[in-house]
Amino acid sequence: MPVALNEDIDSQRHRLIDFIWKRRPHGSWRNKVTIVFDGTPGLGRGRYESFSGVDVIFSINESADDRIKRIVEHAINKKNIFVVTDDRGIRYAVRALGAKVLGVKEFLLMGHHGHKNKKDISGFDFKDIPKNVRASITSELKRIWLE
Repeated sequence: MPVALNEDIDSQRHRLIDFIWKRRPHGSWRNKVTIVFDGTPGLGRGRYESFSGVDVIFSINESADDRIKRIVEHAINKKNIFVVTDDRGIRYAVRALGAKVLGVKEFLLMGHHGHKNKKDISGFDFKDIPKNVRASITSELKRIWLE
């Protein structure tokens, strides 16, 4: 997301939250997003609150990196967690803990595509499955669910 030179950190934070809330690059509303910012909430535009499916956390007395690692470390279903970052150290740390990683650009582009592409959040492209195998799967699912 491009940053305006005159835009303060608080405005940038609100713009990111607004983008994620409106564009839902994380897919379904059932998929929860937690944004971890370094520091404390700014004084500019007021307080930060949770929106439907988007929680905002400030690291306050620790780095956002350490907070993210701690969140992943204490999570029950680490395999269901996707950490969005381009920071190499965080990428390695959370992968070692069992979480998956997406790059920032990849995640933000998901919001621009509106999830109409056939690529899910794991990066699997359904077009890689041959047509005859897709047809077989469809037939089997119809038999199971519709009969």
